Amino acid sequence: MDTLRDTAAVSVLGVSSITLRIMRALAEQDASVTDLMRQLDLSRNGVLRHLHPLRRTGVVVARKLAVEGAYRPVTVYRLDRNARLDFAWLVFEELVAG
Repeated sequence: MDTLRDTAAVSVLGVSSITLRIMRALAEQDASVTDLMRQLDLSRNGVLRHLHPLRRTGVVVARKLAVEGAYRPVTVYRLDRNARLDFAWLVFEELVAG
């Protein structure tokens, strides 16, 4: 983990540091699984293992994009706006309390 804030966020949210890294990356910009693999230096299975629970709970939403020259549409993920606000608030409350 990068900082004390990461530790606080992991303890508040009960998520792994990898999940936190994925959430942080998606808070900055929308990304495909391949983008996340490259950015976070994770395997495809590693990204998907942490991404699926985020999708099931509505924290992350997906959309398909047609990409010129691609065999099939690319799925791009983004952090849901409401989840982004909830996430920021939880981390803020933990830091203020601690």
